[in-house]
Amino acid sequence: MVIFEFGIDNTSRAVDNAGRAVDSAGQVVDSAGQVVDNAAQVVDNAAQVVDNAAQVVDTAAQVVDNAAQVVGNAGRNAGNAGQVVEAPGPYKLSAAGKNADTEGMCGNLRLLFFLCPVFLAAQAPGNPALAIGPEDLRIEQRVDGGFHLFIRKKPGAASVLLTESTRDPALRSANYAYRAPEWNSVNGDEIRLLNERPLPKSSGIWSLIDSTPEVHGELGEAFHIYIPYILNYGYETTRHGEVYVVDGTYFNIRAFSLPYADYRGSFRDNPFVLEVGQQPLPGPAAGNYMKETEDSFSEISAWSRGDLLYSAGPADLVDKIRIILDRERGKTMDLVICLDTTGSMKDDITEIRKNLVPMLRNILGDSPGFRIGLVLYKDYYEEYLTKTVPFTGDMNQFQRTVNGIIPRGGKDIPEAVYEALYEGTRSFPWEAESRLIILIGDAPPHIRQRGKVSKEMVRESAEARSIRFHAIILPQ
Repeated sequence: MVIFEFGIDNTSRAVDNAGRAVDSAGQVVDSAGQVVDNAAQVVDNAAQVVDNAAQVVDTAAQVVDNAAQVVGNAGRNAGNAGQVVEAPGPYKLSAAGKNADTEGMCGNLRLLFFLCPVFLAAQAPGNPALAIGPEDLRIEQRVDGGFHLFIRKKPGAASVLLTESTRDPALRSANYAYRAPEWNSVNGDEIRLLNERPLPKSSGIWSLIDSTPEVHGELGEAFHIYIPYILNYGYETTRHGEVYVVDGTYFNIRAFSLPYADYRGSFRDNPFVLEVGQQPLPGPAAGNYMKETEDSFSEISAWSRGDLLYSAGPADLVDKIRIILDRERGKTMDLVICLDTTGSMKDDITEIRKNLVPMLRNILGDSPGFRIGLVLYKDYYEEYLTKTVPFTGDMNQFQRTVNGIIPRGGKDIPEAVYEALYEGTRSFPWEAESRLIILIGDAPPHIRQRGKVSKEMVRESAEARSIRFHAIILPQ
């Protein structure tokens, strides 16, 4: 494929086209005849031009050098604001124009931030006074359905705006600022300028923007951005959609020298990738139950008129299981426990190892028939999604199985809840009079379906087998 349209026997035309590629940030592709098709081919094709036109002047040589630097450094900015290429790997280099709602980024290293923050440096071109470093960020996961990002306010920084972190390298589509789907008390009343005019509140565009810093205990004066789990971008007449904020989601924090994300001043892009780890919230259990977990577990238990119980933690978890089983005494029973085995469940699983089997022996000694199985679950891209332990009536065998459960992993907060319940309904030979699944966890299912299993499939499968769901919610 020809990357440069100028011929090798016409050196002056080559120079002319290459010069326009370097000098024109907004029309690189048109001026140079699609200068870059992809970063991997730039070097090969550009090298052919150089070999065949050895006397091409310095301007054309610089284009080749810049393209080679992009490939060799996997995303390093070549210093040419007009050059737009896709670098190998997940990073893209792009140029963003001022005074338009097209949000771009340039960068080569990712900054990692966790619920327990650990940071690596990120680099991006722009006003150095607006650079955001590892020491300038804190992020908190709270029970209100999202993340709270705090950004240290530096001298000269007047506002921040969260945007998409990459731009289409072919320049065929714009990219946009992220928006919350509904008003929130953190950023819902913030002013944002677009094309030098404030967006009216009647527009329903709730940008992730802050121009009114507050006092933060560690950072001092800091901007505060609320990031819900679902973000919107674009408009109905353009490319648009939603982003589900999970582990690995990319963001760009755009810092401005003027308030309200005003492009008439300078700005700087600071790209990040979200990497989430779980840490129990401090304080008593009351108030530490996630609303999404309460809502979803309540819905699941209501499908079959099962129980929804709140556990305060390890101390009363086994007692909550006992309450459910006491109501089924005198019947043959098939029981499956669907158990979250991510890292946040470590203390709870320790309690289950110690006291679940003794409790079962105590209350089921006179049971006419009892079998118990397990579905252990984590999440997508974890050690496993679900793991099934078949029915058994042998408590010694079951104790050995429970002893082998290792709680670890768990990045973003939602887990594979529906997938575990579906596995529970379909992977066991249900026969008893009383057929129970007890769901135990501290995190909700995914808000948006990630795999093949939907909650409708779970409900239908349970109803077809006369299985009753119960749920026990643990605090974060």
